[in-house]
Amino acid sequence: MQQAKSSKARYSKGFIFENCHNLNRIAIALRTLVRTYQEKLKSL
Repeated sequence: MQQAKSSKARYSKGFIFENCHNLNRIAIALRTLVRTYQEKLKSL
């Protein structure tokens, strides 16, 4: 019983960490997209 509990906690922690990492990557991608979009608008 104790073993399953600890592995579940470890999994949820890793899951949260993965989600934060993915959100970070999405934010960076969005920032670069916006930057390139603004550059294109300036050149118009």
